[in-house]
Amino acid sequence: MQRVLKFIGGGVAATVVDYVVYTLFVMVVFGGNVGMAWLASIFSGIAATFAAFILHSKITWKERNPGKYGIIKFFAWNAFVIILVRPLLTKLFGLLTGLYQFAFMISEAIHLPFDYDFVESTGIYVLMTIVTMTLNYIFYEKVVFGNVTKVQEEEREEVNVKSVRKTGKETKSQKKTKHSTDR
Repeated sequence: MQRVLKFIGGGVAATVVDYVVYTLFVMVVFGGNVGMAWLASIFSGIAATFAAFILHSKITWKERNPGKYGIIKFFAWNAFVIILVRPLLTKLFGLLTGLYQFAFMISEAIHLPFDYDFVESTGIYVLMTIVTMTLNYIFYEKVVFGNVTKVQEEEREEVNVKSVRKTGKETKSQKKTKHSTDR
């Protein structure tokens, strides 16, 4: 449960980056044209990915080693989500106009200073974010950060070093490790 809370905290911080960039693109760069939300979600997703990797590797999964290909898996997954999943979700959630009209009526009734375009683009963003954050957590937990902790990795290395001292010979995996770290 503690990891989920850390993920949510890191996710909220990355989402703030994401939302600010997304809103700037939709409202300023694209002049409020919600039809361009799919492109705004790509730019904002890239910015958020950098923030997320730093936060999750340093806080959420700090005791785990993402391994040799962890960072590649992280960015490949996020590229897939940014390029394919997010635009599809924004198009899908853009079809929920009745929901956004209802939310806008409530906004007007309580005298909030939001226009319809803002309410609609925010609604699309919130729904898209809920789905992508859920998918991200599952992928990061199972694939990117795996189950090997930094302590376990250090213990394996210590066992390997003791084995070399005892036998005077390196195993094939020790030679590979040594060879890859010598580069």
